[in-house]
Amino acid sequence: MSSEDKPMSSSEQPAFHSAVKEQTNIKLPDFRSVYANNTAFNVSTFDFSMTFGEIVGLLDGRLTVEQHTKVTMSPLHVKVFLQVLAQQVAQFEQQFGEIKIPQAPSPDNK
Repeated sequence: MSSEDKPMSSSEQPAFHSAVKEQTNIKLPDFRSVYANNTAFNVSTFDFSMTFGEIVGLLDGRLTVEQHTKVTMSPLHVKVFLQVLAQQVAQFEQQFGEIKIPQAPSPDNK
């Protein structure tokens, strides 16, 4: 079982999941795994949308991104997702060290 398939322990689950004793994940026949290194966000009163893509080129300051997947979630789901993602990043950094975010070059500092 890979780390992405491991269910959260009861101490990691959000409070509203406390009644859930076990979770079974079933991958549908059309399930696929994709890589993304670019995400565009859209927010409305009712939901959050994330459009994932892969950067395929940068020419003369123009970034080319192939967008391939859009995920839309309710505000509650996004907030829980954020908590779980933060826990996963913290565990990763404990095991492998801090993930450093490089600073973008300024126009004066090319």
